[in-house]
Amino acid sequence: MIETHEKIYAEIKSLYDELQTYLDSIIMTPEQEHICLKCDKLGDKIVEYNISIITNNSRLSQSNNEALRSLLEEVSLARATIKNDINKLKSVAKAASAIDKVLEKLVGIV
Repeated sequence: MIETHEKIYAEIKSLYDELQTYLDSIIMTPEQEHICLKCDKLGDKIVEYNISIITNNSRLSQSNNEALRSLLEEVSLARATIKNDINKLKSVAKAASAIDKVLEKLVGIV
């Protein structure tokens, strides 16, 4: 069971890291500020989860496999969503770069 918790911890930590990278790469509007708060809350829960693993918390040990599988699925879904948004940002950045090159050449001609 410890291996399962360690795997889940690694996945959640990876999600947190990806979320931090995502947040660092965007200019957020005030409406998006809530995602920063959720990221902070996720970070706090990751620390709690890791402490529970280390101290072999009895409540954690009683977690059933279905609950753990469901948690892992949600983590995977969240990571995929973030990755999709990052890919969109990269596409927008590439398009903006291409437009900049066109404008640069156009300015040279006109």
